[in-house]
Amino acid sequence: MKLAVDVGNTTVVIGTFIDNCIIDKMIFPTSKEVFNNIKIQLNTSEDFDEAIYSSVVPCVDQLALRFLTDELHIDKIHVLNSDSKVNFTYRVKNKEEVGADLIADLAGASSLFDEPCLIADLGTATKILLLDKNRIFSNCLITPGIDVSLAAITNKAALLPDVDLSNPAPILECNNTVDALIGGAIYGHVEMIKGIFAKYENALGYKCNKIVTGGASTYVEKLFNGEYIIEPNLVLIGLMEILKINKD
Repeated sequence: MKLAVDVGNTTVVIGTFIDNCIIDKMIFPTSKEVFNNIKIQLNTSEDFDEAIYSSVVPCVDQLALRFLTDELHIDKIHVLNSDSKVNFTYRVKNKEEVGADLIADLAGASSLFDEPCLIADLGTATKILLLDKNRIFSNCLITPGIDVSLAAITNKAALLPDVDLSNPAPILECNNTVDALIGGAIYGHVEMIKGIFAKYENALGYKCNKIVTGGASTYVEKLFNGEYIIEPNLVLIGLMEILKINKD
């Protein structure tokens, strides 16, 4: 059994795999205490022979790796970084700036599809990634995520309330402050993603697979038609692919 751990700014995602097939997935809020909570819910008696660790939150890395070695007794741990072997090519100014989560997204898309891909990863930030027809990653766009955008406006405006993004009203029924905030955040974000994807395809001159992933994708997945692929496990799939490539 193999374990994939992805530490993001908002959540920690744990995936367990047998023969590269995901059999369980758990999501926890990111904090320094998160691995105590994981220990309670994860069956620590399971025999994990390998793990891959991805993180964009350095302050929890030492605790996480200690958990993997001391609590789960995993001897083989691959810590994902820009020097990890991958199934695509970088063409960026500074490869070390590419976050581990983005590397995993790209590896996941490259393993699932032979065609070029555009990826929207919706988390604390929304990242738009291009994996072109030559399997080259050369650029991305980063914008504030849905939650961050909404928090910014509610924190700056004294009369605006905190809201729940999970149930946006139909656009013609956004006739009160709460629904207006939710609708603006959700519908605005969806149209931004669609518009940026279209701009990329226009510049490239060819069509791409359009993939939507990330924790905040649950807010918007129903608003994308069949042209868009909703893949909530893209990072975990990518991590397993990278672990396989880096076995040696």
